[in-house]
Amino acid sequence: MSETPQSPVDAYPLTPMQQGMLYHCLAEPAAGRYVQQVECELTGELDADAFRRAWRATIDRHDILRSAFYWEGLSEPLQVVCETAEQAWFFEDHTGLPESERARRFEGYRRDDLERGIDLNRAPLMRCALFRVAPGRHRFLWTHHHIILDGSSFALILTEVFERYSAAVEQGAYTPKDVPRFRDHVALVHAQDHDSSMEFWRSRLADVRDPTPIPGLREGDGGEAAAAELHHALDADTTARLDAFARQHRLSASTLGSAAWARSLALLAGTTDVVFGTTVSGRPVALPDAESMVGLFINTLPVRLTVPADGPTPQWLTDVQDELVRARDFDQTPLVDAQGCAGVPRGVPLFESLLLVQSYADEPPHPPGRAGLTVEFAGSEPPRTGYPVTLMLVPGETWRIRLIHDTAALGEADARRLLDVFARALGELPEAGGLSATAEPAADVVRVQVSGTFTVTAMADTFRFWLRRLGLAATVGFGRYGHMQQELIVSDSPLARAAYRLLFVRLADLAHQDDPGALSGAVDDLVTAVRMREGDGCTLVVVCPPQAATPHEEAAVERLRRGLAGVRGVAVTDGGELVRRYDVDVVHDPAAARAGHVPYTPAYLAALATEALRIVAAAAADAPSVLVLDGDGLLWDGAAGEDARAAQDGSPGGTAVRAALEWIRAGRRVALATRGTADDIGAALDRFCAPLGAGSFASVWAGWEPASTAVAAVAADLDVPESELLYLTADPATWADVRANCAGAHTALAPAASYLEHLWTLDVVPAGWTDHQGPKNHDQHEDFDTRGRDHHAH
Repeated sequence: MSETPQSPVDAYPLTPMQQGMLYHCLAEPAAGRYVQQVECELTGELDADAFRRAWRATIDRHDILRSAFYWEGLSEPLQVVCETAEQAWFFEDHTGLPESERARRFEGYRRDDLERGIDLNRAPLMRCALFRVAPGRHRFLWTHHHIILDGSSFALILTEVFERYSAAVEQGAYTPKDVPRFRDHVALVHAQDHDSSMEFWRSRLADVRDPTPIPGLREGDGGEAAAAELHHALDADTTARLDAFARQHRLSASTLGSAAWARSLALLAGTTDVVFGTTVSGRPVALPDAESMVGLFINTLPVRLTVPADGPTPQWLTDVQDELVRARDFDQTPLVDAQGCAGVPRGVPLFESLLLVQSYADEPPHPPGRAGLTVEFAGSEPPRTGYPVTLMLVPGETWRIRLIHDTAALGEADARRLLDVFARALGELPEAGGLSATAEPAADVVRVQVSGTFTVTAMADTFRFWLRRLGLAATVGFGRYGHMQQELIVSDSPLARAAYRLLFVRLADLAHQDDPGALSGAVDDLVTAVRMREGDGCTLVVVCPPQAATPHEEAAVERLRRGLAGVRGVAVTDGGELVRRYDVDVVHDPAAARAGHVPYTPAYLAALATEALRIVAAAAADAPSVLVLDGDGLLWDGAAGEDARAAQDGSPGGTAVRAALEWIRAGRRVALATRGTADDIGAALDRFCAPLGAGSFASVWAGWEPASTAVAAVAADLDVPESELLYLTADPATWADVRANCAGAHTALAPAASYLEHLWTLDVVPAGWTDHQGPKNHDQHEDFDTRGRDHHAH
């Protein structure tokens, strides 16, 4: 139960942002997402009592600082202003301690203080701690809840505290001006026209079906994730050019930041239509002196922008600014209401990234030496916004960027890519009009575009699952139903510009089966459209199975294969055979087909999407080039196969042989590293691996040394670095030896044949695809990385 309010003097509802924060606090009470800490170094003679009195007077002045929050038993949550609120205050003297011990104690207190959280029922929602570390030196820690203060209010509070302190120690007067109360802002928010807001957001978001993808984003493990922070500062010349460009075209920092992030997302995702979140200041222009008010005014809202395919122009930037200005009339719309105007499925976020363009100083102005005290801000915890990626743009003498990312959802390398792309896009805005649609910063992102003769968005959930589960540095977009050939022909369409195109074709959708002439003509049209993209990325045409094939369709499939045979970067594959490893029992959904819906079962579509994505992964990955098989620990048992259960059907060895043969057919090298003599190895190969004779191997190492020595010898024999090797074994001891002593090599321990069936690193590209020289994923992405660990199976 909520506690009884402490001497209440006022009560009123929450703003939309406060409601959202309260919801998340109640849903995840242990996460501490909105508890913020600010650390300061205070140099000079500090009057600790006067400093504490300055805090108390500041709290007394502002209703929001004396507010607590109550919800149990109420029709809606309320913020209740208390007559008084005594701030928790901690003091400790560290002057007699060694530096290492002072640091240890402070860090321990800071960590414990953060983990304590803040009770929303008890005002004030803040506490202070002061540590005397040496004569004339203190460390100060201010912990507060975001639900009562936004960034600009945080700066106003600290400014007031230090001004009050200076007046007190210098026997001066501090006379603050009257400002509106926070409840006045809340009243304006609740008086807004809800119908007009919904009409505005529907006009912007109704046809948004998916969030704009961020390459490398993966699903968290469900636990409490840490936030990490990266920084970048633009150089003085770039800053000067941005400032001059903004003045010349009368553009705000928010406009430039939004345009640069939209451009970055477009480059990364391979699209021209992007959606992201932004934090608006929300300060009420209708209230006098609103800039001096204290409270939580900000709100998070979506921004949807169409980025010109030929790069930004001054006119487009003006249009972006106009759109941001129009949205100000609705800047207190609850995010949940705005998201409800979009077409994204329930439970799917509207956007994955949040942009905040900071309009206030990082540190409140406090001239060094005033009242004998110098204040230096030592830092704060990275804020947890609830989004995988938060970008903060801080204009100033040099423009600075802070990128905060959820470490469970995005690794440091992928976060660094986002930061680099954004910094470059921002720095290039003064050159607007001269940028190409294929700018260099996003060159390491694999762009996949899916299209089909039926509604391929039914596969979206499977693609999204694997992208996020494995953290693939790839984006997957979907073409409009029935527009596949048109989008192939138009050179600047997302399908035409994609590095990898997945085309799912059901011949019954092209033309009527009973008209062989019409079906042949439709196939020829498709062949012509696909040929137009020859050599420009890779295209996989998946012929999806009919419920009952007719002779006309069988002939049409053969016509399609002949028409695309030998076309560079194009392969045609059988969609029925493609999913063989997934044991799909029922392919067709007759009821859905009769109703005009997607004619295949969800299980088949999930398998089809999974297999198509792994084919792309095989082509795009910077994967090992040599497969090294362990003979006596995989293909057979014992140095001469004397205890053989080896390359039988259903064994890891038998599956490894089939994988090795696929590598060899694809022109990739396979090596053998095993114990025993040459004669014994030859006999074992003849006995257990007849399709894979000694002559099939690019290198054979035989002897009695440890497996790690054998792997190193294979690398030397083939003159390749160990990082080019994938060592495959079913023996835990040899796997552990190679893993420990060949740090550069990829390793995989195969406990069962089914494991190897689902080991994506073993996959090879289908016949007909060229060696694509486009974007490559690197081994920091888990889907391709077998180095030093068991590989992912699914």
